[in-house]
Amino acid sequence: MTIRTYSPSTTEVSHVARHAAWFAGGSCAAFLMPYVGVSVLDLQHDVYYGLYFAATLAMLAAYVRWEHVDVRALFARNWIRPMASCRRSTVQPSTSQ
Repeated sequence: MTIRTYSPSTTEVSHVARHAAWFAGGSCAAFLMPYVGVSVLDLQHDVYYGLYFAATLAMLAAYVRWEHVDVRALFARNWIRPMASCRRSTVQPSTSQ
């Protein structure tokens, strides 16, 4: 009897190649959605924008899930701290003459 163990592949896709594939897929989707929605299906603009927005959110959610992006840490590092430091460093005008 043979016991097989499965380990991660040694030919794992690099970080750069994965992001390039996401960019290529997003670029294709960004071209195909307007073409199909407006030119082929002749959708009304509000319907088209709703579908485009939903598809964009779905692609963003897929990226966050498959790439294991910690959204909370991303916002904390890139948005909350700079805004807090900007608020503290604001110079208050002097009222004395």
